[in-house]
Amino acid sequence: GRGRRASSHVRAMPPQKQAMTPSVSTGAIAFFSCFAALAHMVSGLLLALLAFGVLGEGFSYSRAKEEMLDVEYIQSKWANRQSIRGFVLAADLCAAFAWALQLPALLYLCGVLSSQHFPLAACSQAFFVAGSLVCVVEFLLNAGTQSVGAQMARSYAFEDSDWRAFEISYVLAESRNAWLLACDWFFMALGFITLGLLMRKCQPRLANGARAWANCAIALGIGASLAFLIDVASQTDLSNKVPLNYALAFLLLGLSVVLLPSMLFSLSCVARGIRTAGQGGASTFSNNASFGGSSDMVGLVGDGKSSIGGEIEL
Repeated sequence: GRGRRASSHVRAMPPQKQAMTPSVSTGAIAFFSCFAALAHMVSGLLLALLAFGVLGEGFSYSRAKEEMLDVEYIQSKWANRQSIRGFVLAADLCAAFAWALQLPALLYLCGVLSSQHFPLAACSQAFFVAGSLVCVVEFLLNAGTQSVGAQMARSYAFEDSDWRAFEISYVLAESRNAWLLACDWFFMALGFITLGLLMRKCQPRLANGARAWANCAIALGIGASLAFLIDVASQTDLSNKVPLNYALAFLLLGLSVVLLPSMLFSLSCVARGIRTAGQGGASTFSNNASFGGSSDMVGLVGDGKSSIGGEIEL
């Protein structure tokens, strides 16, 4: 009799909405997560070194010469741009690969947890997809501008007026790429903040592992929001361009080299537990799971609850 009551109780539960969940194996999720973490680390290190002026021939920014369109100053800028062009393209390529590789893992995580709060899961997936598309577009535009611009500066016989017109055209073209990169930070911020809130919706009393993931995701979202604001400010406030670039470099080290790779590496470790979260009940979870813990268990749902809500009487 008790078994029949339990079955009727489960059947009476309303159907739950489910966000899109990629049909990939847990091994593929672990592969994508690990290589996305490595690509983020390489991209973040390269961009931070470029912002600090470590790579290249060395260039001293001068606002006065910038506004006067000093020809010698412009030529020195282009000499430096040609020396760092390979590093810039490598950093953009690694960032594009990182976004493409992390997308299946993040979509999978949101899809598994979508039964807990469908609107947050759907919004998080939309933000991650938008960020990936923006990152790819930014890479393609930047690759074209950098390669063609360097070839023209090296091969064309420019007069002084030609250098000034060429620099103005280049700055206008690069402004589109800069705003696309800022938009990439914006979508990353929204995606990780909603992902962190989604993890906090899993259960009123979160286990240690899920709480650490949620806090890490929210911290990533806040850091990406700051990066977006600093990136926009550096494009509009030339008087503080150098300190803003340094602040952005430090943020890159914290986000792309530490926080985001840590979360992706831990995601690769608990991929099997996340798959279980989307398939089974509470008996497959452990409230003692830790951040980056066992590959068989993840503390997302507490004991005595099903993965789609509601207590099951046995």
